[in-house]
Amino acid sequence: MKKQGLISAVGFDRGRDYATLIEAARTINADIHLYTRPELVAGIDLPSNIIFHGLVPFEEYVKVLHESSILAIPTVELAYPTGQTVALEAAATGAALLLTESAAMRDYFDDHVAYYHPQGDPEAWSLRINQLLEDPQEAAQKGRRASEHVHANFPYLSMWRSIEQSLHNRGWLPAAS
Repeated sequence: MKKQGLISAVGFDRGRDYATLIEAARTINADIHLYTRPELVAGIDLPSNIIFHGLVPFEEYVKVLHESSILAIPTVELAYPTGQTVALEAAATGAALLLTESAAMRDYFDDHVAYYHPQGDPEAWSLRINQLLEDPQEAAQKGRRASEHVHANFPYLSMWRSIEQSLHNRGWLPAAS
């Protein structure tokens, strides 16, 4: 069940931009729960409202996604996509998505279902988070639209059927009998 105003940031690949989110947190009057590898925030002075959890077991990760009303995924643009898996999983639970503007994220989400911010812009992140804290109904509505979008366009079974078909097309799996 969603906890109103619960903000989390999740992910541990090298494409995360937690420095921007942490800087934004300095002007936010709410806690942000951060789930990542310690080395991704090493050397950054964490303000008291960043609650660092480190890496957690998968079951705890799922619980975080289900309880968070706002899920922040700050990233940098890389040669390969970053953050999409967490974004899809969080959106499926109805969390409002705060994302860094990137071509890869735009492949999955539009402005109707996610909030986008320029890379490396803590002020934009801070303004959006404060706005959503003042208007939790907006966050809930965006989260509902994100959930509907993911469930309608990215069903799990459909994904695996597509993968199976690709393997058949490449000759890596024999044709079904």
